[in-house]
Amino acid sequence: MLQVTLRADGTYVSGCLRPTRIVEPGTPESGGDGIDLVGDVSEEDFGPHAAHISADGTIQRP
Repeated sequence: MLQVTLRADGTYVSGCLRPTRIVEPGTPESGGDGIDLVGDVSEEDFGPHAAHISADGTIQRP
């Protein structure tokens, strides 16, 4: 789950990635490797311009 706060003009204020996985019988629960996955893909796609995602899911602008 992604939680983002934007100003009225659409500029980024803050964000947090909250990893969630689906478990039987289709119920969401906290956990999973989403933070590492998104961080790795962001670095691959954007290099030094990628957002930094800390271990707790906090998203910081590059």
